[in-house]
Order: sequence, then C-alpha cells, then structure tokens
Amino acid sequence: MEQTQLKQELRRGANASGVMVILFYLMVYGGSFLISTILSQFGNIKEGFLNDLLSFLSFTFQYPITVPILLMIFHFICGKKSGLRLRDTFCKPKVPMKTIFRWILICLGITYASTYVSRIFWMILQALTGLEMVAQDFTADNSWLSMLTNVIAMVIYAPLFEEMMFRGTIFRSTQKGGDLASALLCGIVFGLWHTNYDQTIYTAVMGFCACILFVKSGSIWAPILMHALMNSIGAFQSLIMGSMELDMNKMLNISEMTDEQAIEFLIENAVPFCTLMLSGMLIMGLMGLGIILLIIELAQHKQLFRFEKAEDDLPVGKKLVICLTSPVMLLACIGLLAFTVIRAMGIL
Repeated sequence: MEQTQLKQELRRGANASGVMVILFYLMVYGGSFLISTILSQFGNIKEGFLNDLLSFLSFTFQYPITVPILLMIFHFICGKKSGLRLRDTFCKPKVPMKTIFRWILICLGITYASTYVSRIFWMILQALTGLEMVAQDFTADNSWLSMLTNVIAMVIYAPLFEEMMFRGTIFRSTQKGGDLASALLCGIVFGLWHTNYDQTIYTAVMGFCACILFVKSGSIWAPILMHALMNSIGAFQSLIMGSMELDMNKMLNISEMTDEQAIEFLIENAVPFCTLMLSGMLIMGLMGLGIILLIIELAQHKQLFRFEKAEDDLPVGKKLVICLTSPVMLLACIGLLAFTVIRAMGIL
C-alpha cells in the first residue's frame, strides 16, 4: 500500500472512530437528561429509590442501547467500505485457553502496577502544585438496586460493550497501519474516554494490553474476560464500601483520635477493614504473579510480545500522529481531555 493511500486509510478510520466517541457522549448525556426529566416528575431524583433507578436506566441506555447504535453508524461510515464486521471478532481463540489465561494474568499484573504508579504520580502532582483534584466515586449505595446496578454495569455491560467499541471497532479501524500504532491509539483514546483523571493512565495501559490480548488470541473474548475479571474486583470493593457504610473521614483522621477511640473505631469496622485488606492483598498478589509470569514469558517466548512488522515504511510514531491529528479524532481527544480537567476541578 502506498504511503498516501495508507495515510488516507488511517485518517478515515481515526475520523470514524472520533465520530463514535463524540456521538457516545452526546447520546449518553442527552439520554440521561431525558431520563432524569421524566423521573423528576415522580419525586426527588437526587436521593433514594429514584436516584438508584436513574443510575440503572442511565447505564442501560449508555451501553445496550447507545453502543449498538454507534456500531451501526460506524459500519455505514467506515466498516462497510473496509469490510470490517464486528461478528468476525466473536470467534474461537486461536490459542489454548490456558495460554489466554496466562496472558490475562500478565495483562492484569501490568495494569495493576500502572494503577499504583498512576496514583503516586497524581499524589506528587497535587503535592507540588497544591491542587485538590476530584476523582469519581464508584462506591455503591446501601440499597439493592444500587448494588445490582454496580454489578451489571461493571461486570457485564462495560466489559462487553466497551470491548466491542474499542478493541472490536476503534482498534481495527486503523489496524492497516500496523498493530502497534493502532494499539497505542486505542489505549490513549480509551484512557481519555473515561474522563476521570484518576483512571486516565491505568485505563490507557489496560486498553493497550487488551489490544495485545485481542491480537495474540485472535478473538475479542480474551479482552472481554480480562476486563470482566478486573471490573469484578472493583465492583466487589465498591459493594463492600457501600454496604458496610465505612466512615472514610474517620478512617483518614484516625491518627487524631485517642487510643480508646481508635480501638473502638477499629473494632466497630473490623469486618470492612479485613475484607478490604483481603481484596487489596488479592490485587497485590495478581500484580506480583502477573509480573513474574511476564518475566518468564520474556525469557522463554520473547517473540510473543512483538507485534508483527507492518509492510509500509512509515514509523509507528508518525502513524500515531496521523491518527491523533485527524480532524474528528483530534476534536474528540481535545473534548475528552477538557472534560477530564473540568471534572478534576470539581466543576461537574
């Protein structure tokens, strides 16, 4: 493929992906506004059952309704012409299940390691600048509908529909430029797409790792499984924090308590403390195991972590720049970045 033609293909795929990202937020916020307007006719939607119902309906509109519509739009804009069919990704993996499971553990290890690096980075940044950045709170309320919403949204909706949108569509839209450039683009957009500064770095790493899983397994089921496993742990922690009503302010100020008050507080919250500690140990264990398996794989099967070399002469960095500076994709990334900053400032 000539360089001029390749650049056109990359821009077309990146622009089509940018359209999906922009339309996603327009549809989600438009749908949420409509749902909240309707529910507000029945009472206060800022608390109680109506607030939980609003979250459930919003997530349902966001994933099972919005994403399929976007996938159809992408098909008519770009997929139909390029021959990309989402159903082709839902195939049997080309490698054994035990190999996929090993790679999933490696990807989880890398992602969790990037989570700790990310948190340290943001802590240092806030300490140096004096900024107080606001992160999203994913803690479930102490109600059955809120807990159900968390489980469905994080364990079912997000892994399935986000992987269909990003690995099954956005990644493949620029794959003609090579797997590495496309994986980097997909990871960056996936990180920005969360519009939560605390998630930006590690979700970008997770998005890149999911692309590796997709390429090496030949099936979208592998990244869906990894995504579901990671979100399951997050949902479990959210349920613990919500159902046990752990007073975080007191926990953060425990050093200011008297010995008697501190002991009483720890005894009252022994179950949530222990449960959260065990889940934290699980994450640390997965991170350590993943890194160990990564070292072993690099020593024994280093070639498995190499992307196939593209047939063109364009450097990976230049391909990535071409994709990111495509007009619609650039607009989408700037919008996502601006929205992330606004939310970090606590304006929204």
